[in-house]
Amino acid sequence: MGDIIVRKRPDSVSWEEVSHVLKAAHEENVRRGIRMTYPQLPPERLWEKTEGRGGTLFVAMDGDRLVGTAAVVRIEKTIWCGDGAYAYCFLDAVLPAYAGKGVFRKLAF
Repeated sequence: MGDIIVRKRPDSVSWEEVSHVLKAAHEENVRRGIRMTYPQLPPERLWEKTEGRGGTLFVAMDGDRLVGTAAVVRIEKTIWCGDGAYAYCFLDAVLPAYAGKGVFRKLAF
């Protein structure tokens, strides 16, 4: 593992690659009894739920290889704790080969 760089998704990272990371992480999580919803969505729906809503997808890169993802979208609505805006964080995933190596920590902070 090289130096992991976290940044906004560049155009060079396709939504198909994002989908691949989500699916790989999901397969590993299922073995642990954890279920994720978004890996089942096609790439175009992943875009709609993030950048299509004005959100940002952050990616963790090991050189040119996509190894992790995390997204945040600002949503305005009434929820159980009140009216206004809140941040919705989702699409958090790390390739199994990179799990336990601090990649998610870099994405989350």
